[in-house]
Amino acid sequence: MFDPTDSAYQEKKLQSAYGVADTQIFKGAGTTAIIRDQETGSSAAHYAARAGAVASLRLLRAAHPGSVRALDAEGATPTHIAAAYGHAECVRVLVDELGGSRVATDARGWIPLMYADFASDFHSERGNGGWSGRSAALVLMQGDLLAQLRSLRVLSEDAMSIPCVKRVVTSLAENPACYEALNAFLRSDPRLLDPGAPLEFLLSLSFGKPADTSAADTSAADTAAADTAHGMAPTRTTVVDFPNRREWLARTLRSESNFALSSSFQEYNSSANGSRLTLTDSQAPWADLFKWARLNGPGGWRNSPLHHHMRSTTHIASGPGPERDLMESLAKELSGDGVHEGLRGESLRAENANGNENENENENENDTEKGAPFAPLLTRAECKSPVYRPFHLPEVLPVRVETAFVIFGQLLGYAIAHKSPLPVALATSFVRGVLGRETGDFSVRGTETETETRQKKRHLEELAEMDPLEAKSLAWILDAPGEEVEAACLPFSLEETLEETEVTPQTTAETTLGDHLVSERVTAKNRNEYVYLRAARQVARVETSSATRATRRGFTTVIPTHQLAVFSTAECALMLGGCHDVSVTEMRASCKLEGYCTTHETPPQPAWLFRFLERASTDERALFLKFVTGSSRLPPGGFDALEYPLTVVSVPLSDIGLGSANDDSDNDGDARVGRAARAKRVGFSAKINKPVKLSRYPLPTSATCFNQLRLPEYPTEQVLHHRIATALRHGVEGFGFA
Repeated sequence: MFDPTDSAYQEKKLQSAYGVADTQIFKGAGTTAIIRDQETGSSAAHYAARAGAVASLRLLRAAHPGSVRALDAEGATPTHIAAAYGHAECVRVLVDELGGSRVATDARGWIPLMYADFASDFHSERGNGGWSGRSAALVLMQGDLLAQLRSLRVLSEDAMSIPCVKRVVTSLAENPACYEALNAFLRSDPRLLDPGAPLEFLLSLSFGKPADTSAADTSAADTAAADTAHGMAPTRTTVVDFPNRREWLARTLRSESNFALSSSFQEYNSSANGSRLTLTDSQAPWADLFKWARLNGPGGWRNSPLHHHMRSTTHIASGPGPERDLMESLAKELSGDGVHEGLRGESLRAENANGNENENENENENDTEKGAPFAPLLTRAECKSPVYRPFHLPEVLPVRVETAFVIFGQLLGYAIAHKSPLPVALATSFVRGVLGRETGDFSVRGTETETETRQKKRHLEELAEMDPLEAKSLAWILDAPGEEVEAACLPFSLEETLEETEVTPQTTAETTLGDHLVSERVTAKNRNEYVYLRAARQVARVETSSATRATRRGFTTVIPTHQLAVFSTAECALMLGGCHDVSVTEMRASCKLEGYCTTHETPPQPAWLFRFLERASTDERALFLKFVTGSSRLPPGGFDALEYPLTVVSVPLSDIGLGSANDDSDNDGDARVGRAARAKRVGFSAKINKPVKLSRYPLPTSATCFNQLRLPEYPTEQVLHHRIATALRHGVEGFGFA
């Protein structure tokens, strides 16, 4: 009976693959186990590991126990070689049965994980709530994981090894089984990510960013500051999942608060009046919270949850439940319904009637009673817009208006610091401005850099999120026949409206775009420039507005923005506003399909998508919802209340330019991590059978103004799951241009 583990079969396999001369050493294992290739220093065990010949390795180990730990000319063990060729079972036998080591180092200090094939045969299994895989990397991660990660940390300080370390960590993030195994390990001991702890480096490694200096000399905060200065979103790690990063943030904030604010905390508690938040109207609590915040300052927000201080004149209940009710009431009061006069008109004139004593920044407690705090602070471009932004206001805000936005920023900082979200969907442009991640200005003329191209598309996407109607108008300008665009006689300018205040009336003015004159018209030749400049200006009016700047000042007194550098803007929006627990059943029932042929059989890709979402976490489903609709929260009425139904649009792979399947490049997204290069380095010239490069397949994109997911026709469920997981876990924003 045929037995693939039989030693004779293994020798025939070796002879067939590499020739008789190379395999004669296996005859009489007791005398040939220590014979070496004079050129490469490879032993019989190295060749057996290269071929995945498990039975031969067992024979060699029995004849010469040290053979499985033998070193070749480059210091690599058979475990290194088996990992490089992706022989998962061979790696398992070596490290679990034959005495091989997961943390053995070659001449460069590289462990087998640095050689491992991350792409070999991973798949998803329905019903087990996670991914399983048979990759060599996953086998290595099943033991001595902390020691292996410590080795990566040491290598991350070696300039020659940094590129490979980044590729390895990127591959850990992109292989679902490895990603989940790593994060399950981190959840078992969150302290490993603390400042000075062995695995802190996982939070500061940067990916995909050309570096002028060693990554070992660049902190997460420094990297974020440098990126922001160049108009880029701060670099962030993605190998640590969202829940683990949130736990790290909570631990860091607790540690810093206990140290830095200990004196203010005692002073804060010394005043009974200062510590108590008395709510006189549970449906409109902003005035009471405003007064409390001005009395207690940033320390009141940071030191303990609001429900520790809440007292109500209508009921005596306290705790997390009433605090959730408080945040819901605040969200309604601060956002209104998108049609309110907001900060205009009678409310501001009423404040003006109270006098201008409050212009002095050193207002005392009695001053807080003068005039009501302003609400709502947020509005929507149209009633069906999914997100809220601040009102458009003058560059110089009245003091009390500015104070309202500062306290609103403190409330947003509190929402993240204490995991108590304010349930309102905030515009990405506003969140980006509060975080200090402005995309920057640029010219559309001349040669574009990749960053500028991405910024233009991001501006269009964020405008579509805030104002779907204007985004559709700009889309028409881009797509319409040139003669129709010119017949519309559109001015090359933007009409901007400012809200009325007590010192300025409501005003509307024509603003020039770029270096064009107001009198110019949009033509077929300049329409692209017009669209991109207009979108950039509309986004900048939110990102860099006086209201956003005031909000950011308050936000940073509660939570330093550099500590959020490991989160994407979309993840920060999720922490600020919370999310619904999206029902996949309801989503599937309301979802429409476009571009699929359903006359003969049901297309598989949508079914694969919903299968992925069924096993995804609540946060991942919320990020998916934000990716497609622009908001992580559904309107009242759920999916049926969306202006446009959630639609999955088929994108044939033939319509997308894919790289060659034979491309052997060693890009950051290539999960093979240079197997061919490593094999050549250790002396093996035989051709390696490469796995399919999943990075060849494009990531999904979306059109938020129409609630459309543009889903490539991935060939298998495994590929679809990988690409969707990559998009959601490693940054929703920006994948529309990947």
